[in-house]
Amino acid sequence: MATCVFSPPQSLDSFEVTLGNHPSSVPLARRFLREWYGHWGLSDSIVEAGELVASELITNGLKAQAGGVKVRFRWSPPAAYVEVWDADPTPPVPQTPELIALGGRGLILVEAYASRWGHYPSDGGKVVWAEFIWKVAGGVTS
Repeated sequence: MATCVFSPPQSLDSFEVTLGNHPSSVPLARRFLREWYGHWGLSDSIVEAGELVASELITNGLKAQAGGVKVRFRWSPPAAYVEVWDADPTPPVPQTPELIALGGRGLILVEAYASRWGHYPSDGGKVVWAEFIWKVAGGVTS
């Protein structure tokens, strides 16, 4: 029996999938996010931000190890979450890339698009998560 690497455990308002280190993994995860966030009625702006952040976190997780990653999309009103587990326990650290560098901007994008983000140790690795706040009732959608 597999253990849950995410906290809190899976609920009716979450979707979990294990993705292998394959070129189709990131686009597949984006498709799952679009479907689930759409099912929960989240705004296009949250779906688009979620897709970008999920792409970055999953790509980082796949680079961290040769195996796959576990991904969860979760809705806990008023927040939606993207959570990615990988087997590397090393905490993520935002980089200041050189101007001409081809990479190193992923966590800068996560910081820009998520309401907040963080990480915690889990099952010999870590979970990196990002939160998106959904505001309604006269408020602005983020």
